[in-house]
Amino acid sequence: MTILWVSDADNTLWDTDNIYAEAQLKLLSEVEENLGIKVDKANKLSYIREVDQHISKRHHLGLRYPTELLISALKKRLIGTPIQTAVKHSLASGLESSDSFSKHTAQIFYNDISVTPPLRNGVTEGLEALHSNGATVVIATEGSITRIKRHLNEHNISHLVALSLEGTKSVVFYQRIAKLYQSKEAWSIGDQLTRDVIPALEAGFNTIYFPGGFNPFWQENHTLPNETIAVTSYNSGVQSAINP
Repeated sequence: MTILWVSDADNTLWDTDNIYAEAQLKLLSEVEENLGIKVDKANKLSYIREVDQHISKRHHLGLRYPTELLISALKKRLIGTPIQTAVKHSLASGLESSDSFSKHTAQIFYNDISVTPPLRNGVTEGLEALHSNGATVVIATEGSITRIKRHLNEHNISHLVALSLEGTKSVVFYQRIAKLYQSKEAWSIGDQLTRDVIPALEAGFNTIYFPGGFNPFWQENHTLPNETIAVTSYNSGVQSAINP
């Protein structure tokens, strides 16, 4: 039986985490300078990501919420507002409270995260092995499909991908993909247990966990399912499917 290989993109195919980390630290520095207040924390990345994750957990766009909301919540937190209150106020006011500083800083942030992220270990080798074995590769993302396709082209691996899909990853999402390729053995690989592994497993997929550098707080209470294979290389995951 041939393989249906459903792969996450960000922090699975390529290392998005480091690019976001640099952009987030730069944004925080701009906000600190604008207010004349410095974060009194050793780990500034953790400080901004805590705000980022609280917003994304509440916002209907998830991690794709407008960056102006992050800037607004950071400003409130820096002047002493508790994080939950800062996030609630920023979400309630929305983009209407955005000033020229916020809009300009958000645009710089968008530009910073638009650079091409480097491929993770074993991606090219793994995709080529799948192609050689007649597998159907589908990229499933909750990010921007336009950006994902651009990165695939920039890394010259788009010809190894049959289909790219954007959507909220749920059991139904994976079931729909499986129905498109019912005659194939379904596999899913990704760096997020709650997005790439658990819903795919519940949809009947074989699952592979390829952890990246970013682990949101809502994943901390989830453990690796016994049926899931954990790997340190993308190609190692591919070989687990090709040569079980």
